[in-house]
Amino acid sequence: MSRKKVSKTISFTLVILLIFLGINSYQHYQNEKQQWENFIRHFYSTIDRAHNRIDLLIEKRPTDEALSQVIRELEIEFIKANEIVISGNSYVDDDIYNTFFFRRVPSLLNGLKMTGTLTAEIQPLAEDNQLDEAEVAILQVIKDCLTKAKQAIYSEGENGPNLDLTVAELNDVLKTYLLKDIPEIYNESRS
Repeated sequence: MSRKKVSKTISFTLVILLIFLGINSYQHYQNEKQQWENFIRHFYSTIDRAHNRIDLLIEKRPTDEALSQVIRELEIEFIKANEIVISGNSYVDDDIYNTFFFRRVPSLLNGLKMTGTLTAEIQPLAEDNQLDEAEVAILQVIKDCLTKAKQAIYSEGENGPNLDLTVAELNDVLKTYLLKDIPEIYNESRS
């Protein structure tokens, strides 16, 4: 083979390789973008459902079995939100901040005894089959956190979550609105 033919063959092979790599890179980018958008949608909708359950508890004040049912549904939404954040950190982007907010809040629903810098005992919300004002105040603090997080993620143009949100912007939301621990929520509900 002549040098000219070898040069053309190598050039042709490199062009084909570059085209293949470009297409493969674009597909990889699209796949990552789709994973991110699905993560944001699921996270936002879980926060929205939890927010709506709390709203129902505060506004309608269900009693008896209806109260227990809504509290169970709310706890499930918090568990889902926690799992979504953990999965997002593991499978979508390991820079996603792993907040403990969604793991801790169900303990307020199910009752707990706090000791240490703050000593208090919080009874399970459905224990007496109705919500008292102190329980509603705790729910209101949690709802305020979720409201602010939803507003920060919301996009009017998309009428839902902002799918162009960056990991840094999401982390700002998580660290700003969804970082309160149990004593902070409890103390804020008392003020």
